[in-house]
Amino acid sequence: MTARTRPGKVRRVAAGVALAAVCGIGAAGCTGRSLDASGAAAAYGPVVEAVTGVTGDALGVRWTRGSDETTQRGDDGCTWYSASFETATDLSSRMPELRQALDSSLGDRGFADARDEQLPGGWVAVTATDDQDARVAVQSKGRSTVRLSVPVSGDC
Repeated sequence: MTARTRPGKVRRVAAGVALAAVCGIGAAGCTGRSLDASGAAAAYGPVVEAVTGVTGDALGVRWTRGSDETTQRGDDGCTWYSASFETATDLSSRMPELRQALDSSLGDRGFADARDEQLPGGWVAVTATDDQDARVAVQSKGRSTVRLSVPVSGDC
């Protein structure tokens, strides 16, 4: 492990090696979507709680629950969405602090370093992803929202 490698990245590589061993390269029936919606809720619900806790403390905001968790069908299959959390505070001018808080809350959970994104409609976001294509996004424009999404197997 180098000085720049975090323990979560080592686990992510190990998980990828294990998935490749089970699936084989291009094996039939191995979609890469190892979680169903209930598994995603169990695995990623605590991630959302950590993100709102750490970012709330670091930035002095209070997150309140917005929408409920849901699973939706899209062009690429099913995606599970966590409950969303909102604050009336626009965090768009505090992206470096937000990125640091997001990295702090996700660092040992297998997520890559957070990065800034420019979204349609003037929204800005800080996002981080893991090896399951889970995506945590904190979006801001006049107010701010946190939500996590991950592709899942099974029925939507």
